[in-house]
Amino acid sequence: MTTEHSLSAADAAADVPDFFERLPGIDERRILRQVIDAVPAGVFWKDIDSRFLGANEAFLKLLGVDSMEDALGHNDHDYFPSEMAREFRAMDRHVMDTGEAIVEFEEFVISPDGTVDVLHTTKAPLRDELGAVVGVVGGFRKVTSAVKIEEALLRSQERYALVAEASRDGIWDWDRGTDVIELSPRCAELLGLPGSATKMMSSDVIARFGPDQATEIGRRAGEVFRSQSVPIDATASIDLEDGSRRWVQIVGAPLVRDGRVERIVGSLADISDDIERERDLEHRATHDGLTGLQNRWSLNQSIERVLAGDRAASVLYLDLDHFKVVNDSLGHHVGDEMLEAVARRLTSVAGGSSATLARVGGDEFAVLCDGPDPEASERLAELIVREFVAPFEIAGLEMYSSVSIGVVHVADAHRTAADVMRDADTCLYRAKAAGKSCHRVFEPSMRDDADSALSHQNLVRRAVETMQFALHYQPIRDARSGAMVGVEALIRWPGEDGEHLEPSAFLPFLEQTGLIVRVGEWVLATACRQLARWREAAPGAADLYVAVNLSQIQFRSERLVDDMVAVMADAGVSPADVVVEVTETAVASDPEAVSAQLSRLRSLGVRIAIDDFGVGQSSLSTLDRLPADILKLDRSLVANLRGSEPAPVTTGVITMAHALGLVTIAEGIESEDQREWLQRAGCDFMQGYFFARPMPPEQVLDLLT
Repeated sequence: MTTEHSLSAADAAADVPDFFERLPGIDERRILRQVIDAVPAGVFWKDIDSRFLGANEAFLKLLGVDSMEDALGHNDHDYFPSEMAREFRAMDRHVMDTGEAIVEFEEFVISPDGTVDVLHTTKAPLRDELGAVVGVVGGFRKVTSAVKIEEALLRSQERYALVAEASRDGIWDWDRGTDVIELSPRCAELLGLPGSATKMMSSDVIARFGPDQATEIGRRAGEVFRSQSVPIDATASIDLEDGSRRWVQIVGAPLVRDGRVERIVGSLADISDDIERERDLEHRATHDGLTGLQNRWSLNQSIERVLAGDRAASVLYLDLDHFKVVNDSLGHHVGDEMLEAVARRLTSVAGGSSATLARVGGDEFAVLCDGPDPEASERLAELIVREFVAPFEIAGLEMYSSVSIGVVHVADAHRTAADVMRDADTCLYRAKAAGKSCHRVFEPSMRDDADSALSHQNLVRRAVETMQFALHYQPIRDARSGAMVGVEALIRWPGEDGEHLEPSAFLPFLEQTGLIVRVGEWVLATACRQLARWREAAPGAADLYVAVNLSQIQFRSERLVDDMVAVMADAGVSPADVVVEVTETAVASDPEAVSAQLSRLRSLGVRIAIDDFGVGQSSLSTLDRLPADILKLDRSLVANLRGSEPAPVTTGVITMAHALGLVTIAEGIESEDQREWLQRAGCDFMQGYFFARPMPPEQVLDLLT
């Protein structure tokens, strides 16, 4: 061939686009696809994570898939045994990390159908248009066919022996014909055998596991040998000579020749750390982190099992009495120590084999007694109450915390654990209401009472939302002239029958929930606006004052005084027109804080009255330290007054109040005898049914006009 007719490879490559241009309608990608598929060798390419991006038909046949769509995004682990797949992955990484090709590397593969082929493989880095490595491209040619399995295995024996020796997993090979299992040194070590134990009868190897596990492993291996079933993948444990236990993952795959499984090869991996982590997570999910007892979720599961098995059982629901005092006075760290000590004592008293102990939350505990004797659980409740009378030694201090217990016996009416715990909580509340440090047994009537109370509480909440309350006003009269000088605002709640419910029907719930703050603001605003309307309508109301009661809950707000001043200003009344009534109990709840707020109110012109004096914790000597203007005698100091009969206590209270500069108001007056007696004793003002019952505002207006 002459020079002018020769064509270099570069020229030919440059001329390829012209060739395609001369063949209109030819799709370059389709042509290249046909070329690749026509190559008898396998061709494939992968991304940076060794996931298949493409392959020709020869390679797809090796994988055992029909189309590239089936292999797209998968990796070698999806088609080959794990050891083999890991080695393929390592080769990919070497090529991508070094940027150098591996040429004609000999390897053998076990196809999905169980046949073995020896391949000469070449792998090279796959680069983008900027030259960066973005994957790997490779090809292989088959050297042997499946009928040369033994030869292939022999040629690879040395290489895989090195892999087995270096692997953290143990490698094993179970020969069906000899029933011998060949073990790598690491496999023997994991089984608790000396490293020299490289070949053993299968029965001796399987015996390393517990009897039940050994039976299951033998059964599954038998299925693989007989029917070429799915590979073995099992978890088992081995008891070692030092008393410890090792958990292993057993994986095995069949090697098939002429349609018959000749051997099973696999690996043994130490997963003790994984099992330990799983057990730790499970324990933390089912147990209380502070005390180590079961938690609420786990207790509910235990109760559900009792219900499912239709077994007799009882639940003791415990609450520590006065535990909040420990937390508030000594801190939560001491409170935590207390809870740990409580758990230990409860375990020592109730931790029998048939009892499940749990910390339900906060300072609440529970004991599930699984057994048919309800009286036994009640005796246990009595024992726990007695044992908790003894003090605890915490942080060098002697502390006391008794317990209240609600006992519920699982019955046919209980469908879920929530039903059981609801009834347990109901009778626990009864135990606390009975004076604490005792137990109460649930009765069905308690559920009706609780349902009724819940319904009532819901009604109260709705009443607060729409403020469905009314104020009635009881006149306060001068003891000498009989003139009305003021009124006390008293809240009422209209019932469904039109009758007004007394405050005792709803005020305790308002205080427990804190809703009293909203209601208290409404009472003050409504009373002040009403006073302003009376003054506009009746000249006789010019000097009238209105008295409102404040709950101890309201004093917890730092904005109490500012909010009250704003309400009075908005209604158009002055602080001097308002008397704030506060009980001895409210003052005793936090004397310093309450006294400070009362002093601020008094400095602004609001008069302060100590209400219900004679039933609380204060004494006359404490009145000198309170910012008070008025002392209201409790009705208990008035009820027994008769004619000229002496009543030294009542007389002494009036005398001492005057000595302290306090004005006295007697409430609860119901007879002329009482009125006359108090007038002779020098009481300043009077209030009671003898003069007038609490009345709506329009009736007060009638009295003023």
